[in-house]
Amino acid sequence: MSAEIKYCYFGHHKCASTWFASILHAACQDLGFSWNTIGKLHQRCDDPLDFLLFRNATKEIIPGGKIRGFHVIRDPRDILVSAYFSHLYSHPTDVWEQVSGVRKQLSELTIEEGLIYEMDFIREVFDSIFNWDYDREDILELKMERVMQDPYGIWIEIFDFLGLLPGKPPSRTKRIWKDIQAVMNAVRRPPSDSGKAGWIRPGTLTPERILGIADTFHFRRLTQGRKQGQEDKKSHFRKGVAGDWKNHFTEKATEVFKERFGDGLIKLGYENDDDWTSKSA
Repeated sequence: MSAEIKYCYFGHHKCASTWFASILHAACQDLGFSWNTIGKLHQRCDDPLDFLLFRNATKEIIPGGKIRGFHVIRDPRDILVSAYFSHLYSHPTDVWEQVSGVRKQLSELTIEEGLIYEMDFIREVFDSIFNWDYDREDILELKMERVMQDPYGIWIEIFDFLGLLPGKPPSRTKRIWKDIQAVMNAVRRPPSDSGKAGWIRPGTLTPERILGIADTFHFRRLTQGRKQGQEDKKSHFRKGVAGDWKNHFTEKATEVFKERFGDGLIKLGYENDDDWTSKSA
């Protein structure tokens, strides 16, 4: 690892930020990196750390200097549906106090009314995605829809972009030694939202180790065996599929969303025009 580079993850609310952060915490442990997880919108972090994890990113918080990072977005319609169920049932209220009031409000509304209510409540999340700087060569742009299709391979792509894979396949002996170093380095640094630098810094992780970490946090493990697509409305990991908005958007919800965010959908490439609808509309 170059001491001049700061590594970054840029995520957004309801874009699997818990999943990404969990895997990156484990990877930082193995790499001996210092790290910090920043959860609030617009919150900067200029600490001299190796890896910064912005779970609610805006373009204004991108650190200056030399960085290498990746940014993950999701179809805003799926973000809306996920936020609705999360704020109604599962999102911790001690982490985001406003959710308590929102939960009470949503419990008194129909799904259609609740989705329209959520459009106002999480508007800043949509704005942060629509206004992001998508032209930076030092930030890999990813969509959750592709991540869901290949939750293992995507991590090889991410670590390759970050420059944290070995330059060439290591020998069997070196691979074993690197994995031993990674495990030794994690022993005294339990996974958490932040961590100090470790005493061993291998510089890279083997693909096998990265895939092993990714498997630890696979959807089926986080949900005690539930497959993607099998819904548990009260779980933080509710369904794990793309396009679920089509099952919940009514004609009115579709109309309101188009009016407020239709141009953003087209800008992100999720639609070519405003001629789209849902199963429920």
